[in-house]
Amino acid sequence: MDLNLIISFSIACFLVVYGGIQLTRLGDQFEENGISAGFVGTVLLALITSLPEFVATFSSIFRLDAPQLALGNIFGSNIFNLSILAFVDLFFIREVLYHKVDRFVTKSLAIGQMMTVLALTGIFLNTSGFIITLIVGGKSYLMVSIFTLAILIVYILAFKTCTELEEQESPEASENKAVEAPRSSTAILSIKFLLFAMVVVIAGTWLTETCDSISAATGLGKTFIGSILLAFATSLPEATVCITAMRLHNYTLVFGNILGSNIFNLFILTLADLGTTKTAILTIENIELNYITGFTFLLMSSIILLTLNYTGSRKIIKTISLSLIAIYLFAYYVMFQMNPV
Repeated sequence: MDLNLIISFSIACFLVVYGGIQLTRLGDQFEENGISAGFVGTVLLALITSLPEFVATFSSIFRLDAPQLALGNIFGSNIFNLSILAFVDLFFIREVLYHKVDRFVTKSLAIGQMMTVLALTGIFLNTSGFIITLIVGGKSYLMVSIFTLAILIVYILAFKTCTELEEQESPEASENKAVEAPRSSTAILSIKFLLFAMVVVIAGTWLTETCDSISAATGLGKTFIGSILLAFATSLPEATVCITAMRLHNYTLVFGNILGSNIFNLFILTLADLGTTKTAILTIENIELNYITGFTFLLMSSIILLTLNYTGSRKIIKTISLSLIAIYLFAYYVMFQMNPV
């Protein structure tokens, strides 16, 4: 493979990570300026760390005409995110990570599973009978799968539930925060936020084009490259946030960021489908490898769900985390053996 592609991929990854770190810090400062911790952790932070996936998905579809790369990125990012939890449990905490979080994570896992099942069903039932179209004067204005619309409905309901759980501050606390952080600082934070968001957008676009070139140079196929290389790179902000949160002993934030990002990634699928007016994204060719990453996500998330309620020894739970990483690696081994071009 061309050395220039390796250098380009490395630089783009660095920019994505750097932009993601800065956006995460800004998200923390937004919280200090009076925005509720619940909203920052489960909505804003998840949106921030999913921004590279958002950019990569739309760049794959509209700039490169490579929707296989986009789907591979979404499903691959989600299983990589779950492997981050296992990695953190194995190497960054001496106790049991799964026993240090609030029970809200079970609901987030279930929502992610529901959305994944809808997406996989749409890929399996890829016939015109499940597609809504709007054609006026011979021109297509809408072509969307009913399954991605169902994902949209699930996401809206999940978002509504999340925002309803925002913390209610006392008048004294709000008054104190107003004194500590004047409104002008929020405006400055917003400007910085937009600037670093632009860095992530540019780097994400560059990263997608590099991965497309790598796919062509290696002959490994767009779905495979999207599921492993692009998914790895766009999930780096989630990994960075999780490691930082572990150092702060904020275990709930670790799960909130990962699971919130997974849900938002699947929401991106709906946006992409609504944005492509000539085809329904779940009915394109050569996306069967997404069955592997999709079912791997369901398996890994089910294991995590059971582990949250398992009260066995720390040694056994660490073995479970090790098995999650093994499942993640085995999924890519299977995909590599299939190796569609």
